[in-house]
Order: sequence, then structure tokens, then C-alpha cells
Amino acid sequence: MTNEEIDSLIPTDVKEKKEFFHKIAIDIINEYDNEHKYDLIKISSIAKIGKWIKKHILFDISFCDKHEMTAYETYINKRGVSVHITKLFNALIYSLGYPVLYALGYVIYNKNTFGNEDIHCWSIINIDKKGLRWLPFDVTFGIFSGKLPVTHVFKKIGYYGPRLLAEDKVYFKNIDADGL
Repeated sequence: MTNEEIDSLIPTDVKEKKEFFHKIAIDIINEYDNEHKYDLIKISSIAKIGKWIKKHILFDISFCDKHEMTAYETYINKRGVSVHITKLFNALIYSLGYPVLYALGYVIYNKNTFGNEDIHCWSIINIDKKGLRWLPFDVTFGIFSGKLPVTHVFKKIGYYGPRLLAEDKVYFKNIDADGL
């Protein structure tokens, strides 16, 4: 996948508000560094932003019907579900210059549930900014290791865009995932 193809998957509202998100991302990183200046272990900017979102953005199931909510609106409301939380995370990460994609799939909570009610969204981030190392991160579940548990079942890569997949109740653009 080329840089142009990846860039075409970034939602317009995120591109238009890139400077806004960049300022927030830098503030989050600085706040984290200030609070943890004596820590012996340093963590990446990706994890710092993810931890901030996990702490400050409430997972609220009542937002399931608000498919059109943007990353900006999620930041203002301080709540949402996985697609909203992932949109905000991706907007902040994108503003730092990382290529980032949305992943749509399912999360298996137990062997008796696996269906559309388990639709879940997480991020795939190019951590070296060169297209060589794409790793998954799930800010909703607080997973910043670059590895997801087997409970995450991948379905599509895309972004919040113009095509409604009725069975998912989430807008995603279909792309060829070869090379990721």
C-alpha cells in the first residue's frame, strides 16, 4: 500500500483539524512526561496518548447509535464506544506524523457470544513512519503492546467514510490489505 493510498484513508475532518489534534497530542505527551519524570522506564508517544484516552474518555454504550460522531466530537464529549475512541486516538496519532488505519472486527467475550453486537474497532499504526512496521493497538481495551489477544478477530481495514456496511452499523471503506 502506497503512502498516497494510506493518506486517502484519513478522514477529511481529521486532516482539516490536524493542527488542533497536534496541539492536544503534544499537550498529552508533555503532561505524561511531567507526571512521570522520575519513572525509570520510558514509553512511546503512542502509549502515552493511548493511556490518556483510556483515562479521560469514557466508554459509553449509549453512544452506539452515534455513527457520525467525529474525533473532535469525541474529544469534546469525552465519551463514546470503540469506533469513537479509535477515531480520536487515530486523529492524535496521525497529527504526530504516523500513518494510521482503522481495523474493524469482532471481540469474542466468551464462546457463547460472537455476532454483530461484538463489532469492535482498533488501530493499526505504522510505528516507524516508513511503512515497514505496522502494529495493532486497541485503546478501548488499553492494549498498547503492538500485539492483540486472540479474542480480536480482524474483518476489514478502512476508515470512517462514505460507505455504510449495514451489517456492521459502521462506515468503512474497503481496501486491499495486502502488504500490511
